[in-house]
Amino acid sequence: MTKRLGILGLIMLLVISIMPTAVFAADESNSRVVLGADLDADQIDTVYSDFGISRGDVDELFVTNKEEREYLDGLVPDERIGHNAISSIYFTLEDEGEGLSVSTNNINWCTADMYKNALTTAGITDATIVVSAPFHVSGTAALTGIYKAYSDITGIPLDDINKIAATEELVVTG
Repeated sequence: MTKRLGILGLIMLLVISIMPTAVFAADESNSRVVLGADLDADQIDTVYSDFGISRGDVDELFVTNKEEREYLDGLVPDERIGHNAISSIYFTLEDEGEGLSVSTNNINWCTADMYKNALTTAGITDATIVVSAPFHVSGTAALTGIYKAYSDITGIPLDDINKIAATEELVVTG
């Protein structure tokens, strides 16, 4: 019995000693950049500059106009969606209770508060998000990018009904 307790104590000591490393590694994976797929190289450099990070610092995804339309078609006016995915996001999932922080640059339709309200409805409540574009755009690709980043980080897709309700809320607010 004493031998088992000694082994159990040794295992617990090993687990505790490696926990900080495991927690640090998990924190590094809580951020994503999602770029509008129609950006050119100079425009990508511009949005990374707005994000305050270098390309390669975090995992990078792309959002296409087709994906944007899958989420928004019939809910957002066609002229707001456009034909190119330009707006991009830098998304960091925060600890529970941290709340939402959203800032925008060159986004002329979606405001930070519109994003916050829509994201809360969609089920995203704790994140820091920077939305940017190299020139003035509506920001609809960014909403799709936020959903994509959240699902990629958590491995859990957002509920489709919640996303529709969030998008409708964004349109009404807009």
